[in-house]
Amino acid sequence: MKLKTCCLVSVAILACMGRASFGAEAPPRTLTVAAVQTANRDGDYEQSRAIAERMVVEAVEKGARLILLPEFALIGYRFHDDIWQMAEPLEGPTLAWMQALCRRYQIYLATCILEVKDDDFYDTLVLVGPGEGELWVHRKIEPALFEARYFKGAGLNPSVFETPLGRIGVAICYDTSKSHTIRDLLQGRPEIVLMTYSAPEIPIALKSMNRLNIQANLELPVLYARVLGAPAVMVNKTGKWDSPFPMLPLVPLRSEFAARSRIVAAQGNVLASLEKEEAVIVAEVELGAAIQPRPQEIPVGRWFVPYNGLMRWFSDFTFHRGERRYQRSQARQKAVEEAKVRHLVNSPCAGDSGNED
Repeated sequence: MKLKTCCLVSVAILACMGRASFGAEAPPRTLTVAAVQTANRDGDYEQSRAIAERMVVEAVEKGARLILLPEFALIGYRFHDDIWQMAEPLEGPTLAWMQALCRRYQIYLATCILEVKDDDFYDTLVLVGPGEGELWVHRKIEPALFEARYFKGAGLNPSVFETPLGRIGVAICYDTSKSHTIRDLLQGRPEIVLMTYSAPEIPIALKSMNRLNIQANLELPVLYARVLGAPAVMVNKTGKWDSPFPMLPLVPLRSEFAARSRIVAAQGNVLASLEKEEAVIVAEVELGAAIQPRPQEIPVGRWFVPYNGLMRWFSDFTFHRGERRYQRSQARQKAVEEAKVRHLVNSPCAGDSGNED
């Protein structure tokens, strides 16, 4: 009887050792995260960067290790060719600034730049860490509405990254309204998802549509957290939006950015939120909790957000019109070359070429 008991105990010990050896799921852990809701400042890169840096430092002082800035936080957002003047290569001034902040404060920081790459512009999310080579990149899958006139969609591309903090998923603005975005994230099983926006409210003339849009913005991070079984950090801009109407140049588009940034727990409860103020929110979230994702809540078809038929038609119409204009635009081709020359001239290595002899 004693021999039998000893054998059973030995088997149990070996089984536990086997589970440990073959990598059982790590226990849940906490991470302090921040959403930095900045005001939109069109074309004012230096001021935008100075204010963003001050707010990042504020988030650090509140304990944040993972900090999210809005899409195009440093360049503004308007439907005009002059946005191309703010384009930069991936390894440009914004990345250098982010890397310096991450090293100084031992943080992870994310935002979007307007990237010039080959013969195109992209809306590119960069996630940077403090370590050597800690850079992860995701490009916007599909431009929203008139955006297609100014940069190219990258299609599905990596959106969940293995980092020292854990598996971080990312999504950019209007992409979050599409089912393919959340399905792709779900395959990567992120432990946290970052959702970054530069989304204005719909001009006041379309009040009913604007109400639906605001409601969708409020619900999306909660839905993402529930479907993915992971906490969500959603950040948008605040402040005034003033842009030309691409199809009617003499008609301005004026409203405010939707703001209302949120940090949501994996269970779907809101941990911290903002309204329209330019401010920082910080919260502690739990990563690696045993919360089952809910893929059954993803609708069949292309749209994750239940926009009405008019909104879907307008989205597709403006996208396809903009895509054709972008492809044929000689101004865009010229802007690509100018952006490359501008950053080559400003590169620290540009003056070294004369020393090769």
